[in-house]
Amino acid sequence: MAFALAFSAFVHQFLRQPQETLQFANQCIALCDEYGIAHERALVTPVRGWAMAEQGEIEGGIAEAIRGLAVQSDMLSYIARPQFLCHLIEAFRKADKSREALAAANEALAVAQKTGDHYYDAEVYRLKGEILLCENAENTTKARSYFRHSVDIARRQGAKLLELRAATSLGRLWLRQTNEAEARQMLAEIYAWFVEGFDTADLKEAKLLIEQISGECPGRTT
Repeated sequence: MAFALAFSAFVHQFLRQPQETLQFANQCIALCDEYGIAHERALVTPVRGWAMAEQGEIEGGIAEAIRGLAVQSDMLSYIARPQFLCHLIEAFRKADKSREALAAANEALAVAQKTGDHYYDAEVYRLKGEILLCENAENTTKARSYFRHSVDIARRQGAKLLELRAATSLGRLWLRQTNEAEARQMLAEIYAWFVEGFDTADLKEAKLLIEQISGECPGRTT
């Protein structure tokens, strides 16, 4: 049951649904505390931290994610660690802690290299690009290279949702640089692959950006 609750939290986090993520994470932690289940508790704690940060408890969420990662380290557990580090990266970004976010991203890539667990590399590189742009809006060349690399990795792995995220990040950057045709083509191609999930955050953001590029909404950048 603890694993089922933890996995439910993981799924909702991947879909960027913080309220549902927190609900399942809290249920999992309560069950783990009741029965002394250490492993699943350690796995779900960074996810809970992400959900807390997304709902405004930024410093508390950061502390929770760090606490969970520390317990995982004590247990010598590296299962999905790059993904859990991405949860911490997103919380750091909300707190405008770019240096800490970049350090966590580099740690995620180092862990992936050590363990061979590369399934979340695309998201790590995408977040590195976003961090660079937050540090300095002029870091466009390096950010663009990270976004392109993220798209390439996701395509190679068949990770469609991660590809959509990376394409959206790259599309936003291209839109700022007036590469509208290229941005729209790339986004439209990956967006067209999806046949469900149109109420999720990633697909909503991609659709909005496509509309902006097409001049169908007032937020279009010229």
